[in-house]
Amino acid sequence: MNRATFYYWCKKLEVVSEPIPEPFTSFKRLAALAPAVEQQPFLKVTLPNGASITFYEEISIEHLKRLLAC
Repeated sequence: MNRATFYYWCKKLEVVSEPIPEPFTSFKRLAALAPAVEQQPFLKVTLPNGASITFYEEISIEHLKRLLAC
């Protein structure tokens, strides 16, 4: 392979470095807010991955089902 062919293929196969976009997710990052008054949780759901969601007010079962079905 001659020099010109070598550089031709180097240019053709050159990898262009582009920033990798953030993966699409339908989740929104939320800040955890501490309750103004210390109160007992109404419901605490702990998921298998260790994440937990604490509800300080009553939540409907249908809403909870939709939340956990995602």
